[in-house]
This record gives sequence, structure tokens and C-alpha cells, in this order.
Amino acid sequence: MVLLAGIALQAQITVTKHDGTPITDNQIITYNSTVYNLAALEFFVRNNAATSTRVLIECLSMTNADGTGFELCFGNECLAAVAPGEIYPSAPVTIAAGGTNGNFDHFYNSNPGNGQIMDFVFRFYQVDLGGNEVGNTITFTYRYNPNLAVDSFSALNAMGVRLQNTTLTNQLDLTVAKNMQLELVDLAGKTVRSISLTAGEQSIDVSQFSAGVYVAKFSTNEGASSSIKVVKN
Repeated sequence: MVLLAGIALQAQITVTKHDGTPITDNQIITYNSTVYNLAALEFFVRNNAATSTRVLIECLSMTNADGTGFELCFGNECLAAVAPGEIYPSAPVTIAAGGTNGNFDHFYNSNPGNGQIMDFVFRFYQVDLGGNEVGNTITFTYRYNPNLAVDSFSALNAMGVRLQNTTLTNQLDLTVAKNMQLELVDLAGKTVRSISLTAGEQSIDVSQFSAGVYVAKFSTNEGASSSIKVVKN
């Protein structure tokens, strides 16, 4: 490994959510809310090298957005807007060997826009003391998709669904009046569980789910459907 002024030229960083879920290169992370506790992507950048590294975040592009209302906090700076081609923060964040950044760094979109899907593409990268790029990079997309709407409790009740809780720890407790299908979908649109429910009380194990927001979609053989958002702690 070549060193320049104490910075590892091949320093490897990884990025995770606060719950430990990896943020991988070219990943799309989708939110359907502009409420902070449902839409904030709080992250850790870990330096896996034996020497310190210096990390920056570049806003590569935006779609259907102008960057207003997008909060990016990293290091000692917390910005209320971002713009394509800009680099944040103004000075690189130094991360010690084997260490991470602080606990309060995050991405968060509070701007609902005009109803279109909004994409914000960011890149984590490293620089040496001369400002030259070193090591690996991680690019991901923060997506706000207002079309991932959910219905109200009244719509579920009309179908014969009674939820005991929408904030989950180990299980989702509910009662259904008739046989139906339940599909649990993450905010990237991936189905993580599909279950056939029989009439009566049900308890669905979600203990192995990653913390985050999911959409519970219910459908009957007669074609009725409704959905609601649940939060796994």
C-alpha cells in the first residue's frame, strides 16, 4: 500500500445506515415521506484501512428536483439545500483508521415537489492531502417516491382488517374477517414477505426484518385491496 502524508492511497471505506444495513454502490434507497423520522437516511462511513482517510460527498445529479429542502449533514456542516456538481462539506472529513464519522450525519429530503419521483445521486469518495482522489468510492441514489402512497385505517377496516400495531418490534398482530393475501414491501419496492392469511387473529413474525419502513398491502380474492405503512424498530 502506498502512503502519502499518512493517507492510505488504497483506503477502503464502507457506508451503512445507523442500523448496520450496508449502503452499496449504485443502490437506490427509496422513501415515500418527507417526515424526518421516516425519511432521514442517517449514515456511518467506516474507514477500514490502517491509516486515516479524508472523505467528501459529491452531489452528482438530481431529477425532478432543484435541491431546495434537501438537508445534508456531514462533519461540521449541515446544509439546507444541495446542487449538482457541488462537493460537501467545504473541507474533507477525516476518519481515523478503523473509525467512523459522527452520529448526526444524514441525508433528508423535506421537499414534496410536484408529485413526481425525485432522485438525488450522491458519491462518497476519498482524497489525499493534495486533493487527489484515492481509494474506493460509493455512489447511491436517494429517491423520494410520493406514489408509494398508503391508505387510511378506515379503508383497511372496510376490508375487515384490524391492526393491533403499526410500530413493530418482533411481530405484526392483526385480525382479518376473511381469507386474504398480505404482501410486505420495502420502500425500494421489493417484496420481503408474502403471506396467505386465514380469517381470525394473526401474528406475523418480523423479528428478522431490518429496521425501517415497510408497506403492508392487503388484497382479497374479490379484488379489494388496501395498504398501510408500518415501521419496524
